[in-house]
Amino acid sequence: MDERIIVKEDPGKRTLYITKTELSIVHALREGKTTKEIAKERDRSIKTVEVHRNAMLRRLRCHNTAQLINMLWEHQILPNHGNPVT
Repeated sequence: MDERIIVKEDPGKRTLYITKTELSIVHALREGKTTKEIAKERDRSIKTVEVHRNAMLRRLRCHNTAQLINMLWEHQILPNHGNPVT
């Protein structure tokens, strides 16, 4: 199982997390890479990359990739490379 990275922990509520694999996908998305490019670089199928992205969106209760990146930036999971995504 992939190592989990805690995003947000609230006592009595679900712990929000992403895996190291998912984090590497977020880094690539933040760099502007497409799903197809990410899949090719990692020797994975496009569907596998989509499944990882959709799992993060669902688990972290985000509606889109920009919201996901902002959440991870706000919780200091992603390094600060300027302003959040708008």
